[in-house]
Amino acid sequence: TVHSFPTRRSSDLAANQSEPGCGGSAVEFTQTEGGHRGGYLMTVTTSKAESAGWGSIFLVYCYGLLAIASAGKMAPIAADMGKALGSSPQEIGWIIGLLFIAPTLGSTLGGSAVDRYGARPMLAGACVLIVIANAICYISDSLGLIEAARLIEGIGFVAITAAAPSLLIMTTSGKRQTGAMALWSTYFAAGISAGLLLAAPFSA
Repeated sequence: TVHSFPTRRSSDLAANQSEPGCGGSAVEFTQTEGGHRGGYLMTVTTSKAESAGWGSIFLVYCYGLLAIASAGKMAPIAADMGKALGSSPQEIGWIIGLLFIAPTLGSTLGGSAVDRYGARPMLAGACVLIVIANAICYISDSLGLIEAARLIEGIGFVAITAAAPSLLIMTTSGKRQTGAMALWSTYFAAGISAGLLLAAPFSA
């Protein structure tokens, strides 16, 4: 798309000659004769940004993979947790299920948050929440604190599952977008499996 704007300031040419436009735009200044009183004609050519590379796509995929691995990691160590905390199997099952309360109740809010704050900040914030929640689970011997940490982790999970596919859609197009979304569709099963496999060596 090409847009032309008249400008009479020669400083515009000096200031913008070497700078690219935003979002893949190119800016060009052409001196005019008479039509714009000897000023300059600024032409802005915009084009769709190139699709994200597969490295970036896989990185976004890993966010979802690791987030859902938090659900799978609990099953192999459930019995050990029950003994350490003096908790019943029902209480341990509640801890495992707490991760999914936030996604069940807040998925729509997650989409609204992406619209308001952006996908990248949401991903960064989600990672911080998940790290904090896992640290609490690691150091705590209180059932109540672990339950609270799982709820926090669930909020991080909502943020990732809302922001990651949005980011993939925004930064890809055509066949690459189709491939990226096909890859994203496997994150849940792959993440659960990864959590089970990574936690299994730590079970007694």
